[in-house]
Amino acid sequence: MSREIDDILAGYDTDDFSFETVDVPDEPVEQEAPGPVRDDDLHEAVLRIQQRLDAMQGHLNGATPAYQRDMKTLEGLILPLLIKLSKGNEAYIKWPNRQDQVRSQMERILEITRKYVDED
Repeated sequence: MSREIDDILAGYDTDDFSFETVDVPDEPVEQEAPGPVRDDDLHEAVLRIQQRLDAMQGHLNGATPAYQRDMKTLEGLILPLLIKLSKGNEAYIKWPNRQDQVRSQMERILEITRKYVDED
């Protein structure tokens, strides 16, 4: 399945998540504070999110218990990584054995998601 995984993952390697690997830290860069958020913009964003959640809820109401269980498992595989990456303000992440750990996590995720995807 290793080759299949590489083919599947190639389609997802489009977002850099705003971080990169570096050998040497860059010079510290002062970041500009974001401007104030207008109430109108915030209200529009909340409405868009609510519309999307409502649409998703309609799909989830018909989900089987097995599918719902798999989605919870999938959350457990993805969210801890994202939460850990979002903690702290340090500019650099020390992650020994990263490649093997990430590869293992991707394989576990694909085992779940590929149950619900038609093969092309």
